[in-house]
Amino acid sequence: MWNHRIIKKKNNQTTTYEIHEVYYDDSGAVEGWTKDAVSPFGESLDELKADLKYFLHSFKSPILELVLKDGKEILTEEATPSDIDIVHSSELIEREIIKSILERLTEIENENGVEILYAVESGSRAWGFESPDSDYDVRFIYRHKPEWYISVMPKRDVIEYPVSELLDFSGWDISKALFLLNKSNPVLFEWLNSPIVYRSNESALEQFRSASELYFSPKSCIYHYLHMAKGNFREYLQKDLVRVKKYFYVLRPLCACMWIEKHDEAPPMNFESLLQGLSLEAELLESIDKLLIQKRKGLESETADKITVINDFIEKKIDYFSEKASAFNAAEKPRTDKLDQLLRTLIRRPRKGCIF
Repeated sequence: MWNHRIIKKKNNQTTTYEIHEVYYDDSGAVEGWTKDAVSPFGESLDELKADLKYFLHSFKSPILELVLKDGKEILTEEATPSDIDIVHSSELIEREIIKSILERLTEIENENGVEILYAVESGSRAWGFESPDSDYDVRFIYRHKPEWYISVMPKRDVIEYPVSELLDFSGWDISKALFLLNKSNPVLFEWLNSPIVYRSNESALEQFRSASELYFSPKSCIYHYLHMAKGNFREYLQKDLVRVKKYFYVLRPLCACMWIEKHDEAPPMNFESLLQGLSLEAELLESIDKLLIQKRKGLESETADKITVINDFIEKKIDYFSEKASAFNAAEKPRTDKLDQLLRTLIRRPRKGCIF
C-alpha cells in the first residue's frame, strides 16, 4: 500500500518540502519511501492533469518530517496537515476534467452522427465514494437521425470506447434504453437518477423519468442487486485482507434492496443518501463511515482487514433477500405501446439548430 506524502527535510539552516511515494505495511505503519522526490508526469496534458490531482491529495495528510534516530533515518508525523487550499486546487482540476468530458461528448456525436440527449456520471463518483484515482464513468443516451431506425437489418445500438486517461465513455441508443426500461433495468434507473449530469435535454429526460415510474419492478430490481451483491461477496470478501472498494460493491446493492423493500421505488444513486433512508444500527454505520473515509483518501487498490460487523451484516442480508426475493411485487407494467410512442416522439423531435 502506498500514496503520495509531503516530506519535510532540514539541512543546516535550510528547510525543504518535497513529495515522495511512501509505502506502508499491513498495519499502516511507514516501511519505506522513495529516495528522490517525485513529480507529476503525463504523455498528454490530460494525463498530466490527472496525475497532478493525485499529488494534490498529499496536502490532505499530515506532513512527514525526515529525522535521524539512533543513526537511522525515519519519518515522523507532524500534528497538523498542510494549510494549502486543497479544495480550490482540486476544483480547478475538476473543472478542467469536466471541460474535457463535455468536449469529448461533442466529438462522439460527430464521430457517430448522433445527438446525445443525456449524459451522466455512473460510477463511484456518482455513488459518492470515489478514490483520488477513480475513473470518470460517463454514460449517455443518444439518438440517430430518423432514417437510421428504418432498416430491415438490426444495427448496433451501443457506443463504446476504451478507457483513456481516466475517462470511460459508453452509451445506448434511445431504442435500446427504452427496451431496457420495459425490462425494469436497474442500471438505466441509476442513470436517470445520477446526481452528476454532464448534459441533459430536459424534455427528453422528463419523458424518460415519467416512463420509468410506470415500468419500475421491485422484484426484478431486487434480483439484480442481490445477484450483484452475492457475486462480489463470493469473489472478493472471503479473505482476511480485502480491497476497500469491494466492500462497497456489496454494501451498495444490498442497501439498494433494503431501500426498494422500504420505499417501493428505485433507490438513489448516492451511497450516503441511500444510507440516510434506511434504519441501520449505530455500530454498523460507524464502521461504514470509517470505511468511506479510507476509500476516499486511498487509491483504488487500497486494502483493509476484514471487518466483522460489516461482514455479519452482509451475510445476514444476503440470506434474507435470497429467501424473500421471490415474494416481492413484480409490478404489472403497461403495454409497450407507451414506449413505442415515446420512441417515435424522441425520433421525430427536431434537433437543436437542425431540421431533419
